[in-house]
Amino acid sequence: MLLAAGYEVETAVDGATALEMIHKVKPDLILLDIEMPHLDGIQTAKMIRSNPGHRHISIIFLTANDSMKMKKMGFEIGADDYISKPFEPEELVARVDRKMVVQIDQRQATHGARVETLSQLMITLAHTIFNALGALNGREEVTDFTDPEQVVLFQKVFRKQTDRIRAVVECIKDVADSGKIETTEYLSQSFMLDIAKNLELKLEQQDGKKN
Repeated sequence: MLLAAGYEVETAVDGATALEMIHKVKPDLILLDIEMPHLDGIQTAKMIRSNPGHRHISIIFLTANDSMKMKKMGFEIGADDYISKPFEPEELVARVDRKMVVQIDQRQATHGARVETLSQLMITLAHTIFNALGALNGREEVTDFTDPEQVVLFQKVFRKQTDRIRAVVECIKDVADSGKIETTEYLSQSFMLDIAKNLELKLEQQDGKKN
């Protein structure tokens, strides 16, 4: 039914197999039964939701267990929808379509926020570098390098401003070392703003050491 509706579909025989496949397949949505051997649907859903990298995956329970208690449990652990068997094919496709539209809208909104935050972060980093270079150029222009006292003053300015540039490089390295850039999930706005705060703290620490 989903193939006929234009979706790409992968299948897993049980919850354990599904968990193994997630890293490779990277699904947008999982149709999950509840009554399964070894690892039931509730346990599988809990494990999916416990992984921050998988929280964007939509989960729709598709099961013959239509008890109110099970439905309540399913939604409490983070299911996006719950469909009882037997079901109408048109209803299943319609609910999947609806969830995919919502997910696309959320991704676009997140992507827009990410681009804006990355842009603001780059402006902050570039501004810090330009200020440091400006201070170096300004001091170099007025320094008489035949005067030992002025040379010492230039050296102090040089060390301070190169330390500020180094702080910017360290912040960029912090982002790279976090591993988040290498994943498919979008960087959150709060995470990027934390990096900007990291730069501010590094500069404050450097200024404190110089005083």
